[in-house]
Amino acid sequence: MADKSAPAAPAVELVVIHPFADYQRGDHIKDAQAVADILAGECAGYVNKIAPTAE
Repeated sequence: MADKSAPAAPAVELVVIHPFADYQRGDHIKDAQAVADILAGECAGYVNKIAPTAE
């Protein structure tokens, strides 16, 4: 059975292409909740979606 205490890996990772909030160009955003919030908000145009990378 899967370990439910481990957080699920996000389906996508974001790379900042235009600075906003506390993020700078080139930052990778991997937190699933942060990714969802950014893509649902007005800053979605400031990032590119990429496949998740290994940590």
